[in-house]
Amino acid sequence: MLTRRTIAVSLVILPIWTVLIKFALPIAIAFQGGRHPGELVMWDFWWAAHLMLAYLLFKPGPFTFCAGMAIGFAEIVVALTKIELFLYSPSWNFLNTNWFVNKCAVLAVFTILVWFLLATPEGCRLVRCSWRRRK
Repeated sequence: MLTRRTIAVSLVILPIWTVLIKFALPIAIAFQGGRHPGELVMWDFWWAAHLMLAYLLFKPGPFTFCAGMAIGFAEIVVALTKIELFLYSPSWNFLNTNWFVNKCAVLAVFTILVWFLLATPEGCRLVRCSWRRRK
């Protein structure tokens, strides 16, 4: 069953995988090939936003729905754009293939997140939480 906790767990796993694909693996390959460690690194810090969103889903508050929708739609647009640009002129080496699979997983997770927030009762409860007035 899909719950906000399930999505939150996937938003913890996804950044770990992303950091491995974009930082650890390129550094290891660069060291093996005698290249500069930062030469192959894919600098990107979306993983920090994913972890923040996972925290908000584990402990929902007034900004959970808005943050989920904003980050969700932004990630969908970014992932689709990057996938389209890659497929226009693909380079299927080891690092790029891992990056591509990771980007497809990011697209899937955030599409499910946006659907969850808009179409499930639990997601709709987060909307009410986000519009609650503070005393």
